[in-house]
Amino acid sequence: MMKLIPDTNFLIYLSKYRLLDKLADYKIILLNQVLQELISISKGDKEKKPDREAAGLSLMYLKKVEVEVVNTKGKADDAILELAVKEKCLVGTMDKELMGRLKKAGGKVLGIRQKKLIEEV
Repeated sequence: MMKLIPDTNFLIYLSKYRLLDKLADYKIILLNQVLQELISISKGDKEKKPDREAAGLSLMYLKKVEVEVVNTKGKADDAILELAVKEKCLVGTMDKELMGRLKKAGGKVLGIRQKKLIEEV
């Protein structure tokens, strides 16, 4: 089973588009920063209601499935890049800058297309 490191935004979009069940095909590696961001967004006052709800749905889904939580330091994007290259994992992101950095480093990226497909970009 392929390992996948999702970033926060990727998980929120999966929730919004009702695609979280597509993660069942992967072994999910969740960075502690991503987990903390999801918790913060789900409880936040500044975020829009759809984002709060999507973050909450993502957290509920992640509690139901087997997830490896990894404690890393520094910025989430830097930690994702480092871990993805070291472990040869896919990365789920919608962040164009992170996509570029990952591809430059030889990493593989999953994105969401047409609000219904998850595929390598």
